[in-house]
Amino acid sequence: MRDEDRRTFQSLRGAQVFLQEYAHAIGTIAQTGLVQRLSAIIEAAYAHTTAHAMADVRIPSLAANEQMLLDTLLRDHLTPIVRIARADLPNTPDFKVFRMPDGRPTLDQIIDSARAMGALAERFAGVFAAAGMQPGFVDALHAAADAILRARDARIAMRARRHAAVEGLTVTIAEGSNVLSAIDNLMSMELRHDVALLANWRSMITTPRRMGRPRKRRARR
Repeated sequence: MRDEDRRTFQSLRGAQVFLQEYAHAIGTIAQTGLVQRLSAIIEAAYAHTTAHAMADVRIPSLAANEQMLLDTLLRDHLTPIVRIARADLPNTPDFKVFRMPDGRPTLDQIIDSARAMGALAERFAGVFAAAGMQPGFVDALHAAADAILRARDARIAMRARRHAAVEGLTVTIAEGSNVLSAIDNLMSMELRHDVALLANWRSMITTPRRMGRPRKRRARR
C-alpha cells in the first residue's frame, strides 16, 4: 500500500472508531448512508490488502514449483532422450531435434523442443526402450511439459490477482476519501457548537505525514 493510501486508510479507520464511540452525540449522522458506505469501503479495503498479502506469499512459491518442474523435465526426460539419441540414432538432419535448446531459451522454446522430441522419440520407441527408457516415457514427457504450463498459468493468475488487488485498493481508498470528506462536512455543521468534540473528530481523521522519530538536523560547521 502506498504511503498516501495508508494515511487515508488510517483516517477512514479513525473516522469509523469515532462514529462508533460517539454515535450518541452526533445526531442522525451515524445512521446516514455515508456512514454505511464508510464501513463497506473499509471492509473492501481489508479484502484487497488481504488478497495482496496472500499473493505476495504465493507467487514465490508458485515460481519455485515452476522451476522445480522445469528442472525435472530437463533432467529426467529430455537429457536421457538426447543422450540415447546421440548414441543410438543416426547423426542426420532428421534427428537434429534431439538437441537441448541453445543459449538461454524461453520456457516456451523448451516446451516446443520437448514436444518435438517426444513426437519423434515415439516413432523410435523401441530404440529408447532398449537403451533403458521406461514404457510410456513419451507420455511422461508430455505430462511433465503440461505440468509446467499449468504451473506457469497459476503463477500468472496469481500475479494478475495481486495487480487487481492493488488497483482495487486504489479505487477503494479514493472512494473512501470522498466519503470521508462528505462526512467531515456534516460533522462541521453538527458539532459547530461543540469545539472539543469537533477537535476530537479532526484529530481522529488526521494522520501525520511522517511516521517515527523526527530526523536530527546536522549542526552547521
